[in-house]
Amino acid sequence: MIECGSPEALAATVRLLRDAHAGSILLVEGGADAKCYRAFTVEGQCELLCAGSRDVLIRALEILQGASVEGVLGIVDADFSLIDNDMPGLRSLFHTDSHDLETMVVASPALERVLAELGSAAKLEAHARLAHQTHREAVIAAALPIGHLRHLSRSADLGLRFEGLRFSTFILDKPCLSCDTNRLVSEVKNHSQRHDLNSAAIVSELSAGTASGHDPWQICCGHDLANILAVALRRVFGTNPAATVSPERVEQSLRLAFEFAYFRETQLYSAVWEWQRSTGQPVFRS
Repeated sequence: MIECGSPEALAATVRLLRDAHAGSILLVEGGADAKCYRAFTVEGQCELLCAGSRDVLIRALEILQGASVEGVLGIVDADFSLIDNDMPGLRSLFHTDSHDLETMVVASPALERVLAELGSAAKLEAHARLAHQTHREAVIAAALPIGHLRHLSRSADLGLRFEGLRFSTFILDKPCLSCDTNRLVSEVKNHSQRHDLNSAAIVSELSAGTASGHDPWQICCGHDLANILAVALRRVFGTNPAATVSPERVEQSLRLAFEFAYFRETQLYSAVWEWQRSTGQPVFRS
């Protein structure tokens, strides 16, 4: 899968491909997205190109639409755009139902399939009985403070770093799966070298965010869900060694368990299907 480094390079690649390919051209953000969506496309009639980032994809689509290049569409993660009401208004740009592709997968029955494969039936039953909530509800609740912290960092321009966090320092498994917000803030501050930030003020902001009523599926990040599942499958949902249930392997397992039947139930599929109907360009199979 070729990744184009700039919007201009991606737009130029699309133009070259359009000369040789009469079908649709689907732009996606990254390689993992391409692997997932490719399995659902009409073989031989839809070509995928990887933009490398959300911003590159959106800008390239703007260039192509400005030049009246037809038959090209893009799919991006919603991220916080639906919360912040800043999704670009491009007619051929589509977004995931929830925060990103990974959360859309976790919201589907793919989660139950992965838990059945990697989890312990006894531990899963015991946790559900003790927590009085489904495993999906427990995971999304544990991820919610992290999602709000990500949103706060973006909106207040705090420059916090989330890649490489040690989730085991703030994701607790006793008595049930949960997130210790104070430990979360401390870990992120140290990881980001932002010791100047007021921890108590941030914790208060996160509490206010949780009470705001925003849809948790728009707030939570799929990579955080995978990291939480990796911790849970070692300690509370199962007894797997860390190497067996790394976040990367959890995400891979979820993608493989995400069947076309589940994808067909999404708003994203319906929106793209309507685009297919109106343009006559096949993208996803029926």
